[in-house]
Parts: sequence; structure tokens; C-alpha cells
Amino acid sequence: MVRHRKKQARLTQPKGKRRRQARSKSPTPSADGLNDAEFVPEYANENFYVADEDCVAQIPELYEVIAKKYWERVESEGYKYVCPEASPETYAIQPDPSEILITADKKSKTTAKYEDTDGKVHRVKAFALEDAPTSPPTRYFTHTNVNIVGKSEYSLSHMPYFDDAASDDELLVELKQIYVEGIHGTSQGCGKLMNDLLLFQLADGLLKQNGYEGNYWALVTIMSSIFQEFPNKASPRDMVAMYPDLAARFDPGRVAKRTPMYDKSGKFTREFSAQEVMGNMASLMCKRCGTIDCIFHPAEVVGKDVHVERENKPISTDTKPCGEFCYRNFEVDAPMEPTGSKRKADAGSSTQTMANEESGEPAPEWTDHEKTLINMFLAARLSSNCNLRRVYAASVYKTMKPKTCKQVHDYLKAKGAAIDSDITDPNLMRKTKRDFVPATNAHHRMFKAINKGTVNNGMPYRSCNHDNDCTKENGCPCRINGHVCSKFCGCPTTCQVRFPGCRCKPGNCHTNMCQCFFASWECDPDICLNCNCGVTDKSGNVPVCRNVNIQRSYQRKLYIAPSTVAGTGCFAQEPIKKGQFIGEYVGEMIRDDEADRRGKIYDKYKCSYLFALNTEFTIDSTRIGNNLRFINHSKNPNCQAKVMVVGADHHIGVFALENIAAKQELFIDYAYNKVHTEKFVNKEQPNMTFDIKEEVD
Repeated sequence: MVRHRKKQARLTQPKGKRRRQARSKSPTPSADGLNDAEFVPEYANENFYVADEDCVAQIPELYEVIAKKYWERVESEGYKYVCPEASPETYAIQPDPSEILITADKKSKTTAKYEDTDGKVHRVKAFALEDAPTSPPTRYFTHTNVNIVGKSEYSLSHMPYFDDAASDDELLVELKQIYVEGIHGTSQGCGKLMNDLLLFQLADGLLKQNGYEGNYWALVTIMSSIFQEFPNKASPRDMVAMYPDLAARFDPGRVAKRTPMYDKSGKFTREFSAQEVMGNMASLMCKRCGTIDCIFHPAEVVGKDVHVERENKPISTDTKPCGEFCYRNFEVDAPMEPTGSKRKADAGSSTQTMANEESGEPAPEWTDHEKTLINMFLAARLSSNCNLRRVYAASVYKTMKPKTCKQVHDYLKAKGAAIDSDITDPNLMRKTKRDFVPATNAHHRMFKAINKGTVNNGMPYRSCNHDNDCTKENGCPCRINGHVCSKFCGCPTTCQVRFPGCRCKPGNCHTNMCQCFFASWECDPDICLNCNCGVTDKSGNVPVCRNVNIQRSYQRKLYIAPSTVAGTGCFAQEPIKKGQFIGEYVGEMIRDDEADRRGKIYDKYKCSYLFALNTEFTIDSTRIGNNLRFINHSKNPNCQAKVMVVGADHHIGVFALENIAAKQELFIDYAYNKVHTEKFVNKEQPNMTFDIKEEVD
């Protein structure tokens, strides 16, 4: 990136000081002597991949036995049984004629001679290229508009190259201390062959030899021991993850055969319960963004978020039938029980309703595919039998004639369906148990009295989930960590420390009079009901909330160009007024221990894009980021980085401290201390404009 930031990395700084710091009014959270480690998964910080000396001692003898059989089979059968060879394919590639070989006019003065591979000389046109400024060198990155959870790397795939002046020996010792699972290629181990087949047979043999079959933690120890002898196959963590696939590949008989869920036509092969079909989706669904296998929220942070189930209202007798064959046209004596009711229908009366006595039609046959669909829709807790039938009819194949509303109703009664959810979700909370209600005036006053008008945003917001009051004595993690409860918490709605939102009029959420603005929270449509933060109006006739910049991506137009300070800088493409939101600093969201590991390498490269997010996570835009990753440091900045909370998630927003003209470079204060400022920031220039009209236009 820029030179002054590269110089920053020459000094190894204390933990947390290497990263840029955003301005925050909140103090560092304190647990008041209580240990809050129980609220952070142990696997996030500790290393369980430790070799066992007894297991390591067994490896050489067992390996010789396995290797001997392996080479005997290779001599007799070749390598095909290990890795079947693919049939060779040849491709005939005919390159297109080069556009450079344009025959020149004999009278043309700008010509040149060109000799092709056949020795034939051509007379071609010559073009003089205009002089263009050289762009500063920069590292390649992938563009993103949102933060993405980064993967913690406990091993290095190769030894990084820095420059010829760097000492590899000193660097190797330093990197081995922070990458506990090793650096590929720096250690040879026993120096013998290790491939997938030998790895599986060796690990499987050690498990059987020690009576540890089916023990996951024993597998972790065994793979760690194998890694000590064969460090260049893979890391212990990767070898543990490989083992199930290796077992299915080299010993398929031990893998239990599963009944396929779908046939070739895409229909269910048998009747499945809703848990079998949707159980994984329910457990993998992120409660904050609603996506499956979310890449935007760390699992250890959102794991306790509650899922509030929708409320199902009873169907009144005066509800209009959904059509000619609606069940209400045949049963008008009593209203149908609301979906979600635990009361099951009487088996005797259910059997009598299976046949449509009014029409004389026999009971229809239900395929396994249709039964599975009904089970899934029952778990979805639709509000009525009519709605369930509509969704069911839209889901069946065109070759299948959907059942009528009356037939669906009769099937449910015959089945005795409770019409309830059987999806396993430990954080599922019934709407009747916790009905989300807006904060009252008394709640606002109580919240300000307890929290003294301030909110601590230092730590990630891990939701609490309990029935009693949110106090430290009751073990509430929100109070232990010193922050407020969010809308994702499962505590009672009467919780006095739940963030209440604001009560501002539309357009007034930009001063400290707004509770959200003062707390560095963006307004939330679920809790802020008066400021129109949930309204989108492009006409400009309706006043809307001015504190929803990050969640709606109201970023300004920016571009990158050679900096007026050093390297590449970020410039405004349009005028920006004081206090306006410029954009969000995005990248990989990594844990602080991972940031320290990466920071060691970034120090050697003399270039770092790490930005502190909170006490546990850091944003790294080295590999993934946006144009704001090029914003430079200045002791007289025209922008300010501020950590904002959006939907209980931390984000880094950049705001203008003054009016910024178009083509003016953006600067922020990296919040260096005095020592680091003197050593790293040795070049300071006033804001200048860089005219790249051709690039901007």
C-alpha cells in the first residue's frame, strides 16, 4: 500500500497497537473479576493438536508393515488402485492470427520489420505509445462490500519470501513460534513417503491397535503424532478433516449406506419427517441474516441468538372459503383448531372424514413425495389449512394433480397431526412465550438510569438466553461483558437493559439527542418505530432516518490514484459534506490471535491493512476489501473512522470531518501513539487533489 504505512511495520508493536484504531467513546469492558472465558468456545483459542509420545513410538514399526504391503501391491498392480489414471485427451489448438501483423503501406514512414517463427519477415505498422504515469505498486485484492468471516490459519503452506536482506533463519524461528502446526517444507520428519492411502491405513491401524475406534479425540492425538513424523503431508487439523473421506474412499464397506432422499426425477424416495429434511438447515441457519451456513457472522458469536417463531392465530368461522373445495364448505359446525395446537383429532371421526361423503369420491392416494411435503409445511407452521394447501399445490410436480383443500384437511385429521414444529432448534422460542413489543417511555427512562446514558460497544454482542433477570448474579453474559441486551437475546421482554432504540422524529437521528446516534448504533426498524428507518423513499417527499448508512450502503463515490503522501491513496469522486457517511471499511473478520499471526508477516512486508473492530476481532483488508483500504494516515485528517453497531454487529464506518471537494484525497488518523508516530509517519502533506479526469469519467 502506501510507504508510510509500510514503515509502520518495521517496529514490532505490542498486541493490539499494530492495528489501526477507530474512535470510540466506550471504555474497555471489564468483567469485574469474573471469568468470561466460558462464554467463548475453548476451541477458538486453545490448541488440541498435541502429539502423544507413546503413539509416535508406534509409528515406525507399523509404517514399515503397511509400506511393505503397499509396495508389493504397487509392483503387481501399479498405481492404478491408489489413483486411477484418467484417459489422456489431446487437443488441437489453432491460434488466431495476430492482430499486430498488419501489412504496412509502402509509403508509410512509421513501419517496422517483424520476423515470425517461420523466418518470414513482415513489414508492419509501428505505433508510438504516449507517455503515461506509472501506477504505484500495490497488492492484489478481491473486492467486497461486506465483511466476511476469515479463516484462522494455524499453519503456513510455504515459507514467505520477503527480500534478499531478510534472514531466513531468524524469520523461521519467529514464524514457527506463532504457527504451531508448522510450515510446509521446513521440516522433513522421517523423510519417507506418505500419501492418502498410507495415511488412512496408518491412522486406522493406530486406532485399532490402541482400541480407540470411533473416538474423535483419539483421532486428533493420532493425527498430531503422525504429523510429527510426516510434517509435509498436511496439518493435523486438515488430516483429521480428511479422515472420513479417506475411509469412504479406501474402505467403503465400513461406511453405512444411506437411503437416497431423492430419486432421479427429484421426488422423495420415501416419507421423510421434517427433521430429516430440514434439520440441518434449521441448525445451520444464521438467526441474524437468515442465510444457511452464513459467511458474514462468526459462529461463536451468533450461536446463542434466539429464533422467535411466528404466531399462529385461530381461524374464525366467518373466514371466507378459499375455493369451491375448501374444507369450510363441508365443515361449518366448529372452527378449525389453530395450526400449532397440540390437540389431536379423534381417530374415529377422522376415519369417517377420509371419504368425501358429500361428493361420493373415494379417499385419494398420497405418494411419499406428497406426504413429505405436508410434513415440511406442518413444521413451517403456516397460519391455516388453506395456506398450507396453497403452498403444497405450488410445490408438487406438473405431472401430479394437487389435492384439494378438503382432501388436505381430511388427510391431516386422519393423521392426527399436531400441526406443530418438530425441527430441532435449541434456540427456538415460541411467539406466545416472548412476544416482541416496542419499548415504552418507562423502558427508555429505566434504560438511561441503569446505563447512565452510555453503551459499551467494546466486545462482540453474544446473545443471552434465559428466563430470569439480566444480572451478573444470574450469570447473564451481556451484563458480565458489560454491554446491553440486543433484540436477538432470549431474555424476557421486560429486561431493563435491553437496548430500546430511539423515539426521534424522521430525519432527526444525527445528533446526540438520538439514543441510537449517541450509543453509536444505527437505527433498527424493529425497535425504532418513529424515525422512518424502515422506509425507503426515492422521491424525497417523505422524511427518512439519517442513521441507516451502513445497513443500506449509502456510500459516496470514491476512486484510487497515486497518493499525495506515498503509494496509492483514496480520493473523493464527488463533493462530500461535513458529517456525511463516506463508506465502510470492510475485509476479512478475523480473531485477534489470527491478526497477530498475520501481522508478523505483514511487518516483514512493511505493509498492513489491519483495523481493530472490537476486543476480539479485527478487520483485515489485505486480501479482501474495498477502495477505503487505500485511505492514508494524517495528523490533520479530513475523515474519521468510527465503530458502529448495526443489528448487534460491529462495523467500521468512515465519516467526513469537514467539507471535502471532489478529487481531494481522504485521510484518517490511525490513532498511533507518540513513539509510533515519530517512527512511522515521517511525511506529512496538506490535502491536495489529484486530477485523473480520464479515469474517473
